[in-house]
Amino acid sequence: MRQAAMWTQPDLVGWLEKRGGKFTSWKRRFFILQGSYLFYFENDSKVQTTQPIGVVPLDASRLDMGDEVAGPSRKYAFSIHLGSHYVGIAKRDTYILAAPSGQSLQEWEQKLKVGAESQESLFD
Repeated sequence: MRQAAMWTQPDLVGWLEKRGGKFTSWKRRFFILQGSYLFYFENDSKVQTTQPIGVVPLDASRLDMGDEVAGPSRKYAFSIHLGSHYVGIAKRDTYILAAPSGQSLQEWEQKLKVGAESQESLFD
């Protein structure tokens, strides 16, 4: 199976900012939500030709919304706290992201909540 075939029918795609873990600078990344996995890439032109920079497993994760997530610097920020079975396995336990608008934030929130409740596997 071609790598890009994994996300040929995504639930949602778009640009978000992601705060770094060790270095807390913000980077604009292209995200693809497919079932209970959130893939991210350096940019949208690399989706068909490269592996994602990272994958956030959403099953059993918790979503936090609100101004306190990233402070006043990012108005439409939210965080994804991974399910306990991923602690110590994933790159980090919490991902902090920011949408470009309130409308975009609502769309991501709705779809990510569905992904967090899903037990779907990309490889079935």
